[in-house]
Amino acid sequence: YLSAKALAESARYRAEQVEALQRPNVGLAGSITRADLHTAIGSSVSSNNEQAAVQGRQALFNRANVATIDQARLSVAIAGLDLETVEVRLGAHGP
Repeated sequence: YLSAKALAESARYRAEQVEALQRPNVGLAGSITRADLHTAIGSSVSSNNEQAAVQGRQALFNRANVATIDQARLSVAIAGLDLETVEVRLGAHGP
């Protein structure tokens, strides 16, 4: 029973991870560089460089992702049915 319950729970978590394939992705990157140059004659030069970038991505349609998501949903349904079968065989109704 515990094995079937654990498999059903893990199938749900896996399906949630797979659903992320359809969600938008956002990335953020940044850097700051500072350089100080001191010459032998006593003068100095400073330089600051700051960069930032944002990247966003949204899949409009990806046949492979759709197939993977459908497979994960089917796995959840099968794991749920397996758990129900075990519960019926053990005479347990519910968690």
